[in-house]
Amino acid sequence: MTLEKFVNLLVGERTKISKVTSFHDLLEVVKSCKVKDIGPLTFYDTATRIGAYLKIYPEMIYLHRGTRIGVEKLLDRKIKSDTLERSELPAVFQDPRITCDDIEDILCHLSKLNGGEKKELKGFRKGSC
Repeated sequence: MTLEKFVNLLVGERTKISKVTSFHDLLEVVKSCKVKDIGPLTFYDTATRIGAYLKIYPEMIYLHRGTRIGVEKLLDRKIKSDTLERSELPAVFQDPRITCDDIEDILCHLSKLNGGEKKELKGFRKGSC
């Protein structure tokens, strides 16, 4: 029932959604459709899927619970912001072939590693966070 309410609100915003020109604006429209038990990860995932259809992609890294933990492990410090610029990450993330959405997935998977161990990201698959 919750997802159905969320979807109905999104459908009601289709005109606004069709006019967005940036991922950030799209995410804001999606977030405006908030219903109980729908949170930041669902907003981000929904916006990335709609954005892919509209060919609008994230220009920065959006931090929800998993990505925040991953980037805090990577940078060894607390992050208070809800977004992160690619330039704030180590050089390996500066490769333009890696999208901000790819970085979000990597950071989410990093959050699942124990402590600071250097483990392989076994079972890594896009969208599993």
